Amino acid sequence: MADNFILSNGQIIPGIGFGTSRISQADMRDVIFDALESGYRHFDTAHAYRTESALGEALQDAIIYNKVSRSELYITTKLPTYHMRKDHVVSSLRESLKNLRIEYIDLYLVHVPASIKLESEYIPYPSCSADDYDYPDIVDTWREMEKLVDAGLARAIGLSNFNASQVERIDNNARIKPVVNQIECHAYLQQNKLVDFCKRRNISVTAYAPLGSPGLQIRNNGKYWDLFEEPVISKIAKCHQRTPAQICLRHLLQRGLILIPKTENKDRMRLNLEIKNFSLTKQEMRKLSKLDSNKRIFSFNGMKDHPEYPFSDPF
Repeated sequence: MADNFILSNGQIIPGIGFGTSRISQADMRDVIFDALESGYRHFDTAHAYRTESALGEALQDAIIYNKVSRSELYITTKLPTYHMRKDHVVSSLRESLKNLRIEYIDLYLVHVPASIKLESEYIPYPSCSADDYDYPDIVDTWREMEKLVDAGLARAIGLSNFNASQVERIDNNARIKPVVNQIECHAYLQQNKLVDFCKRRNISVTAYAPLGSPGLQIRNNGKYWDLFEEPVISKIAKCHQRTPAQICLRHLLQRGLILIPKTENKDRMRLNLEIKNFSLTKQEMRKLSKLDSNKRIFSFNGMKDHPEYPFSDPF
């Protein structure tokens, strides 16, 4: 399995990235230095995470101390749902570039297809209501995204949390095609139909929360669930003398997905990268495929009544 993927525009993207959501400003520098030392070069952030500035400062320090060069880095950030009006897109990326202390972004994604008003910026997505909704046309938003490539501010553009019909709408109207759709994807939410749909359109798929986001205390029907305690995964891990996390990541990698795991533990950073020198058998892949149970962690519940809410459709 290749270390890198080639996107539809010819750009090379590292197959395993490093997620930066919920990392505190105080911890960011040490975490990023550990990640760089472990071998990560692909870093994923978003305006809505409030981590761009801390990440930018950490990466700038790493460049100053010759730990990495800008050309070796692949940085992804995202257009927030409160900046989706046509007159906000360019200024939003310029703000992100300033935060990140860079002149261009490698990949810029539309974070969520449903939009909220600018004045609702600091309202968490689960707490949104119809009073917060905004209704720009996502095709108009995409046309502004294309201008960012024309201006050299973004090397590639893509989508995040878009369902198949929304992907199709953008792809059919695009002058510059989306290269990626970043979606929640793990053993309990495998999204096979959406993944296959994107691949047929030559759109790569990036999996966020590929480990089921164990750092979050998520309730499912009143009970916590943990992929690492899943007997099927544990048994396969024992057979390969690997960790359950490595099995979860390898399963997605063998499906051809780009991965964005997130951890602040240096040992786990290293282990999450060490998944390329073993393979799961066809039988093991089939067993893992049977775990799919549509358990979604990031549902954006406050947006359920928005006409562009992405999770109302089957896929």
